[in-house]
Amino acid sequence: MRHLVSGGTDALIRGMSPLRILLSIIALTVLLATAAVVAALLLFDPNEYREEIANVVYAQTGRTLSIDGGLSLRVLPCCAVALDDGRLSNPPGFEAEDFASVDSIRLGIRLWPLLTEQSIVIEEVTFDGLRVNLVQRADGVANWEFGGESGTTEAGTDTSDGMALPALSIDGIRISNASLRYRDEAAGTNLRIDELNVTTGPVSIGQAFEVEVAFVAQDLAGGATVRGTLDTVVLVAADAGSAELTGLQATADITTPELSGGGLTFVLDSDVLRYDFGSGSVRLGGIRVTADVAASELPEGGLSLALEGDAVRLDGASGGVDIEGFVATLSAAGAKLTARVGGTLGADSMALSGQLEVPTLVPRDLLSRLGQPAVATADPAVLGSLRLAADWSLDEVRLEVAALDLQLDDTRITGRFGMNYLDQSRVLFDIGIDTIDLDRYLAPVEEDDDTAPAGRAQDDELPVEMLRTLDLDGRITVAALQAGGLALQDVVATITAKNGVLRIDPSMAKVYGGTYTGTLRLDASGAVPAVRFTQRLDKVQVGGMLSDLFDAQNLSGLLQANIEGAGAGRTTEQLIKSLQGTVSLDLDDAVYAGVDVWYEIRKAVALIKGKPAPAPSAVQQTEITALGFAGKLADGTLRSERLVAEIPFIRLEGGGLVNLVDDSLDYRLNARVLSRPDFPDADDLADLQRITIPLTITGTTVDPVIGVDLAALAKDAVVQTVKDRLLKKLGLGEPEDTGDEAAEGAEPEKSDSTRDLLKKGLRGLFGN
Repeated sequence: MRHLVSGGTDALIRGMSPLRILLSIIALTVLLATAAVVAALLLFDPNEYREEIANVVYAQTGRTLSIDGGLSLRVLPCCAVALDDGRLSNPPGFEAEDFASVDSIRLGIRLWPLLTEQSIVIEEVTFDGLRVNLVQRADGVANWEFGGESGTTEAGTDTSDGMALPALSIDGIRISNASLRYRDEAAGTNLRIDELNVTTGPVSIGQAFEVEVAFVAQDLAGGATVRGTLDTVVLVAADAGSAELTGLQATADITTPELSGGGLTFVLDSDVLRYDFGSGSVRLGGIRVTADVAASELPEGGLSLALEGDAVRLDGASGGVDIEGFVATLSAAGAKLTARVGGTLGADSMALSGQLEVPTLVPRDLLSRLGQPAVATADPAVLGSLRLAADWSLDEVRLEVAALDLQLDDTRITGRFGMNYLDQSRVLFDIGIDTIDLDRYLAPVEEDDDTAPAGRAQDDELPVEMLRTLDLDGRITVAALQAGGLALQDVVATITAKNGVLRIDPSMAKVYGGTYTGTLRLDASGAVPAVRFTQRLDKVQVGGMLSDLFDAQNLSGLLQANIEGAGAGRTTEQLIKSLQGTVSLDLDDAVYAGVDVWYEIRKAVALIKGKPAPAPSAVQQTEITALGFAGKLADGTLRSERLVAEIPFIRLEGGGLVNLVDDSLDYRLNARVLSRPDFPDADDLADLQRITIPLTITGTTVDPVIGVDLAALAKDAVVQTVKDRLLKKLGLGEPEDTGDEAAEGAEPEKSDSTRDLLKKGLRGLFGN
């Protein structure tokens, strides 16, 4: 008897692992009960051997076995044994609570099959009130690690003499009201399984049997509770090398503090699950999973996941997982995302790939169902439609998206991108957009918004921290772009960002019949962000550009522009005030509508001469045959000492500045009449050929005001009149006589010479 118990216990304890603890305990109790049955067959009272059995268990495990309720036997109609109130202690160094305990165990062996067929048929084995406590201390020592000797089986147990072990079958196993507790003091894990009930059909090696499991699990640290069930049919191979579960169905109802007012319902179906005991490999085939999540924080209807797959294989040796033919569909708030997945997962590697698809949805409706505030846009019709399709791949470092096809309203976006997803770095992209109007997606402009002066930009802080995290390298192309009121075609921008330095170099576009090229470098790596840029416009129809940009219809012509600048600042206003650079503009074949410069001049002359103002022309405009501008950026202004323009009969020259902070203008121009103008009042304008007409340009770049400086004009006219009268008084105002009398004698020649010198001096005095 002692030999049987000792050898069996030794074989049971050897090779124990945490995953087999529960089965090992069951096997131990079955072995003890079997020993008791054998004792009964030998007409011995098993209670007489309790102390001896306890000593054997202690020698093998270092634990104390207590059977407080005793052992009871029943011989007829079959041999049966009952064990009540049994306990197995924890090893030294752990809490005083039992490692395992059981309220009762019932087991019976049928005599007739044993005597006639040399087979062991065990009646239903029942365990009631089984309790197991698994603890791993902070130092890594676990109470499921058993001590004692673990050598080879004693000689008397050797079965290699050719005698086959008798066949073993069990009418069933029933575990009721069991509990299991697991604590990991280092990790802070504290799990408990209660109400564990297990029922099986007849169990026999090589024969399928049904298994039903129900339990309630709790995460005592996190507060989650799981109510689960499992139903399946189990087939253990005749050589006991593998087990197969068919018709597997597992359910779980999960509640957690994070899902207030709801929970998670989980259902797993699998056609087959095969486990190889030798390699530890697992294969699941024909997998179907559904999960429904409800919570007060989630939209009405909650969140649903449906997953179907051909197969999953787990390699017990390497830990690698192969995934075949999986399709996952996530549904929430009326939206749906479908992902196809396949590939491998390893301990140190990953290679997954598949496709993504989002069927057409309405983004505005989705935001509303998600409880998000409505997005105010300039065009309320936008965000009305979205769909997505793409290929994707994922490894241990990068996420790659290829064959991207995104449709947002009227805009189609295609291309590819990739990134190191662990730290959102090394973003590579090549994106193409067919047509997009960004202005439609901006917040609407409030008509009564007078919080800032007209023409003045908001003083926004530059996004320094965001710029420092960017790691970009890619290209964006747009066939047609509307942004900031401007219409551009064939836009190409190459963008890089690394270590706080953002570059857009080059950027190109077709714009209003001409071309645009530019570069931008924004360096946020230092304490104060710095910017450097170049911009060039070539043969641009300025009329269309100003019309779209400022809704201004007053200027047209071909524009050539070159701008270079650099500055530094933490806000846009600081940046503008610090700008240093150059600006040059040339405008040809232009027309300035809304103002007839010649009419303003004629009206001013009539006012000075006390005559009625002339009738205005039918078309109020001024032709500008050429305009040249050169200026410098400094201290928040664009200052120019050279502004030259030509309009019919007049040349204008002057200078001034543009305040880039408040967008104001302050220019002074001098107009000189080059030839006699062709107007009905041309005679009144004859004097203009001898004076300078002062013009002013004020207002803003959006709404400039052009006028004549009447005071300066009157002063110049008075000076010219005084000059003419003085010259006439001195006899210097008449044209020089070229007749014969002028050639007589030397004195007239001297007189003429003196007169010319005086004339030049006076003209110099009066500035002409």
